Amino acid sequence: TDKASLLAEVVHHVRELKRQVEDVGRRDRDGCCSNSRPELDTSWPFPGECDEATLSFCDEGGKLLKATICCEDRPGLNHDLSRVIRLVQAKVVRAEMTTVGGRTKSVVVMQWSGDEEQVGPLKRALKDVVENRVSRLAQGTGSKRARVFGSNSETGHGFLVG
Repeated sequence: TDKASLLAEVVHHVRELKRQVEDVGRRDRDGCCSNSRPELDTSWPFPGECDEATLSFCDEGGKLLKATICCEDRPGLNHDLSRVIRLVQAKVVRAEMTTVGGRTKSVVVMQWSGDEEQVGPLKRALKDVVENRVSRLAQGTGSKRARVFGSNSETGHGFLVG
């Protein structure tokens, strides 16, 4: 084979791999917990380049919730994430974490006792974890007074960090 045909074959192969990666990424965004058994969920396990926090229901009864965060890896990230989960009194069913090149993706499936109206504050709290605001909010100026975390000015809903 000549160089031109070899190059054409490589380009074709790279395009095919790129298409497969896009398909997997699309399935990750669209599929959430599409299976009735979360342990069978197969999604892209690696962190992306964008910081994000997503939250979605995994079952029709709204009792299983999947939280996915993707951000720069940092000390205290898991502590902040577990603090948010404790604050909403959810029970972790499954947790996966992947760190590659200084970026982390954490996927947590939890039993949720709240209703859909309470998801907004949880989503904001997860966004605060991604943006590394939880530790700073909790540390504050050293005051022992509890602070409202992830509050919504319209509803007043939030979580206390003490």
